[in-house]
Amino acid sequence: MDNTNQLLDFSEYEQRKLEHSQPVDLKRNSWVLVYCNKDFDAANMLYEGLTKVAAQFGIKIDEPQYIECPNDAKADDYLLPIQADVDMTYIEFAVVLYSKRPLKAPVKKHLDKMGLKSQFVQTSTVLKEKNLPMMATIIKQINAKMGLDLYRVSLPAFKKTMIIGTSLRMQAGKALMGLSASCQ
Repeated sequence: MDNTNQLLDFSEYEQRKLEHSQPVDLKRNSWVLVYCNKDFDAANMLYEGLTKVAAQFGIKIDEPQYIECPNDAKADDYLLPIQADVDMTYIEFAVVLYSKRPLKAPVKKHLDKMGLKSQFVQTSTVLKEKNLPMMATIIKQINAKMGLDLYRVSLPAFKKTMIIGTSLRMQAGKALMGLSASCQ
């Protein structure tokens, strides 16, 4: 369905009635799902939830390459299997399931150095009941991190107008602000 030249109600998108304007296609062997062996069930729940929600947005997700880490005591428990199993010739994206918050920063830093786009998901979030809205948020984040549009706005009455979006997040007692803007 091509919605690029229609005026659409944003609430329809939020209610998952509209596909992304540029949906990502995560093909087999183009992405990895990294998880600790004790989180095997959560990893399967995550993949199943993502595929269920992805179809509603017109996104295709094939089965990932699974990278199972032996434990999650320290960052190296994730880094060593990632280094051994990720072939940057084929892999474009990594979803990392983690249970201990201190593990996220060093693993993210390593993936960034590799040039691998990533999405981190906490195990406890996946295990919550009624997590489909969270799955929709993850799908949107993956689509955006792959450099694709989520939605397009047509404002014919506002030619040469920049649309600006902001997000504010509190982290470690400090406010972090994200900013995005359109260009003409």
